[in-house]
Amino acid sequence: MTWPAGWTRQVAETGTPVVQINTGGGCHLDAPQVRWALERLPLDQIDLLLIENVGNLVCPTGFALGEQVKVVVASVPEGHDKPIKYPGIFAVADGLVLNKVDLAPYIDFDAEAFRTAVRALNAAAPLFECRARPEKDRRLGSMAGNDQDLTGFLNLTL
Repeated sequence: MTWPAGWTRQVAETGTPVVQINTGGGCHLDAPQVRWALERLPLDQIDLLLIENVGNLVCPTGFALGEQVKVVVASVPEGHDKPIKYPGIFAVADGLVLNKVDLAPYIDFDAEAFRTAVRALNAAAPLFECRARPEKDRRLGSMAGNDQDLTGFLNLTL
């Protein structure tokens, strides 16, 4: 089987089942596209299924894909204003991940402004931080002030 270039091929090379969905230029996935992908996966062998939607933070908000948990991943280099620019997706998230926090000292990123904006939109969702170089610190820590990590959150939520 020939895999597309990029992360899909890299995931497939680990032996993990993966299907890439082409939205045909659309700004989000929809349920029929996800159903198409599910038909191509060995679901009886999968404990956790991740659906990565298109990078747009506006369109995915209004389209249910059949997911149990909606996790939003924001990245420090994208800026601390993401929750203000895209409030809809932050408001409906079950969990939030702030990625690449180890880059914050090198980027104009106001972590407190990010946290404040997130909490104004969604006080209940746990907020986790993740490093760009996880080998430096394997724990996915919570910025929410508790000792729950992302893996624990997913286990409890699912």
